[in-house]
Amino acid sequence: MSVGTGIFLGCLFLGIVALYAVTKDRWRWGTGLKRASIGLLVLTGVGVAVAVAWAPVSRLVDRPKPFNELNGVKLGASEDDVKFLKGRPAYICKIENDPIWTQYVYALEGTEEQIETAFLVSFKRDVGAWNVRIVASNGSLLNAPSLDGVSAWDSLEAVQSRFGDPSFVEPSEDGLSRRFYFRPYNLWVTYEQGRMKAYGVYHPERPDKTPPTAGSTKCDKPPSD
Repeated sequence: MSVGTGIFLGCLFLGIVALYAVTKDRWRWGTGLKRASIGLLVLTGVGVAVAVAWAPVSRLVDRPKPFNELNGVKLGASEDDVKFLKGRPAYICKIENDPIWTQYVYALEGTEEQIETAFLVSFKRDVGAWNVRIVASNGSLLNAPSLDGVSAWDSLEAVQSRFGDPSFVEPSEDGLSRRFYFRPYNLWVTYEQGRMKAYGVYHPERPDKTPPTAGSTKCDKPPSD
């Protein structure tokens, strides 16, 4: 406390004492103090009740909801819908021994010949868009479309603090990266050396594994109109 503050509070106290000495026979100080005390207690009680009630409400309001789209593409969208929204993809890929899967590849950074950051949509026959994701091969995710509560700057700890523990973890074949799935939110993120390398949303009816990758995957440029 500074000297000036001490002088002010001292003068305020002396002023109250002087006022009481002059008016004690004319004013009902006891009744006034009693009413002031009751009012203060009521206000304090209301404040405590509001604070206690707001805590669970704020957690409910801020609780994340399941994702159903990324970069404007909704889960379940048809191939025609995606072409209408995003244009002709750079490549269309198919798994030769499992024809129910098709993947569209769009270049977010780099060129079609050397894609650095890609936007990929995997389709399952009779379902539509099954897995929609952003992958940084040699590029970054800083300018990539974002998800609520997920950004390229987020550490794995930050993601887990918002979405909880992952439902399961899928390491890459070489062991250099790991993909973390958060099933209640249709969300997955991939980290490598402490940095986010990919993220995406997947269909709620999707199995616990990624679309089959065994066998040969063939990617071709779509024919021009």
